[in-house]
Amino acid sequence: MFWNKRLTGTTAHRLILLVLVACAACASSSGGGFEVQSVAARGAGMGGVLSMLTGSPTAAYVNPASMTSLRGTYFSFGTTVTMPNFRFTEQGTGGSSTKMQTQALFPPNFCLIHTFDSGLGFGVTATIPYSIKTDWGVDWPGRRVIASSELRGIVVTPMMAFRATRAVSIGCGLNITAFRYTRSARVGAPAAQGNVEGTEQLQGDADAAYGFQAGLLVVPDQVFSFGFVYKSRSRVSIENGSVEYDWPADLLPGAALTTDKFSTSLTLPDKVHAGVSIRPFEALLLAGELEYVRWSSIDRVTISVGDPATKLIDDQEGWKDIVTAHIGAEFQLGEVALRAGITLDRSPIPDAQMRPSIPDGTRAAYTAGIGYAIGEGLTLDVALQSVVYDDRTITNAAVSSATGQPLNGTYVMNATVVGLNVSYSWK
Repeated sequence: MFWNKRLTGTTAHRLILLVLVACAACASSSGGGFEVQSVAARGAGMGGVLSMLTGSPTAAYVNPASMTSLRGTYFSFGTTVTMPNFRFTEQGTGGSSTKMQTQALFPPNFCLIHTFDSGLGFGVTATIPYSIKTDWGVDWPGRRVIASSELRGIVVTPMMAFRATRAVSIGCGLNITAFRYTRSARVGAPAAQGNVEGTEQLQGDADAAYGFQAGLLVVPDQVFSFGFVYKSRSRVSIENGSVEYDWPADLLPGAALTTDKFSTSLTLPDKVHAGVSIRPFEALLLAGELEYVRWSSIDRVTISVGDPATKLIDDQEGWKDIVTAHIGAEFQLGEVALRAGITLDRSPIPDAQMRPSIPDGTRAAYTAGIGYAIGEGLTLDVALQSVVYDDRTITNAAVSSATGQPLNGTYVMNATVVGLNVSYSWK
């Protein structure tokens, strides 16, 4: 809902300042696996629910059928910033403890929608629903597994929606994914005397990958709404990535820098959202959603270095399907909407396959948010999440530390997430 109120110069300056503060924050961002949860601030403040929400353009990030609940043209831009605090302590008495360095990463989101009076809607969204960036340094025990890494999947979705009946709306979209992968690790120098190490740096961009999504929105009355969404798998492949080796010139004269090529591929998961909301009275909205993510699509991800291959790196393996639960509430007080919620999320990564490139664990996210109708079609949504992970102790790691022993130990993790969206409508 948008309200009519004159936007003063002072209010505009404050809004611009809020946007700049949010974008200046630094982060490493991920949900279950490497999925970014709650790409829109309204949903983020309500525990991540979006599939059944109406009256907001950002609901189209999950369910394209939600466009039929709007009239006119809508534009929204925002970001979700995660500030992590991850630490790994080696197993055993006197095991070293390493804190992951905070990363500068704040995935933006964007949507532009137009819905006619008939309920026929067209739009386009752009999000980064897959994103994680880590930096453990080059001196920690797991440096032979990973020193730093980044995975980022940008998804652009042109979409349309229409009303099949008075209560039932259907939407669909084409998901176009651009994917980037970077990875660095310490490696032993070839034919070196002693324990000489260099850095292996991989970087590659995948060709565009395609998938689709389809959504259903049922609003039988002013009390209930139901949402159902299916998003298909898409396979991303890097065929001509670059590999660069940096050796210490003083220890290996003439071999300071060498290059190679790599290739790899992975299948981003298909997933299902199913949600329901109830409005027991006009000012209060209660919502719940289940999200089923088929992370088993990442059965085995191998990086092939050289052409023909001279080295194989097992990057990820044996992920499991998971169900994430989202519960949220929104209370309307005139021009202000107050929000709260909780997300319960399990890790798809088995203990043995836990790698510090994607530190992950079972978690609960406690959320709060506020929406403010600034005026003349302009709305600001802000969300705050406190993400608490269960401590995760690994005793059967499939990867090894720099000493050749299994990289066993305990991951202690928590994070703070800030979400912000600015939306504008032309009626």
